[in-house]
Amino acid sequence: MTKVTNAGKGGIMSSDIVKTRIEREFSYQVIIRETTLVVAIYIYHLIFPEAFKLLDYPFYLMMILVFLNLLIYIPIFFTVRRLKGDFEKNRERLMGLDKSLFFLNNYSIALLIPALGGQFINIFWFVTAINFCIIFASPYNSGRKMLLVYFAPLFSYIIHMAIYVFFGKGFHGIEGGFAILMCIVFFYTHLTINQKKLYDKMSGEGERLFDGFCDSFSLTERERDVLKEIFNGRQNKQIGEILFISSGTVRNHLSSIFVKTETHSRMELLSQFNNYY
Repeated sequence: MTKVTNAGKGGIMSSDIVKTRIEREFSYQVIIRETTLVVAIYIYHLIFPEAFKLLDYPFYLMMILVFLNLLIYIPIFFTVRRLKGDFEKNRERLMGLDKSLFFLNNYSIALLIPALGGQFINIFWFVTAINFCIIFASPYNSGRKMLLVYFAPLFSYIIHMAIYVFFGKGFHGIEGGFAILMCIVFFYTHLTINQKKLYDKMSGEGERLFDGFCDSFSLTERERDVLKEIFNGRQNKQIGEILFISSGTVRNHLSSIFVKTETHSRMELLSQFNNYY
């Protein structure tokens, strides 16, 4: 029988599943794979020196990006290798390190790939979109760190300008406007994915999951009523009319829900529920 232990707020997860993932993601094979990637890029550059120029992408900046991912991975790798000797004692910390590495890897690629190119509006934005969709669809997409995702295009633009201003590149309004547009796109992409995940959950084992979620955070009956209407997409005034309470009372209940679930917004609250299993 598979051993199941509590994974903290948000549900339960098999220890065997966690162990398997830790073993797979933090093995020496991964270091070999990442090192091989660095060597492969360098050899490719030697054979086809014009390749990166065609993409308007300086080779040395690409190498910096690859080495950055190694620098992120290696200290976490050795920490995990040390902690996994006493897995049950360090389980929560190991899961936290795994989540951090997952986010940092995808975020650094999504942030820097467009920024390091000679032109800010370039074909590498599809890499950013893919990596952010991976974050959006993962169990690791809750928390205030999602604000870093929404504003990543602006951060990327700032990094881009900081690099290329030394090459005499001037300010182009269209690039700044594109960064703002991408911020809006990523926000609504995350919102849409969250709503789809919520629909799938509530149309399946919705009642059981909803009750389990509320029980895990000790929500009162009234807070459960408010939360259910939030998941139905209703605003405070509409919730007040349905539950026959004032908008101020709804806000108070919502504030209490935020405190108990350790969230700060409806979007984050929705992500918290979507990560519940």
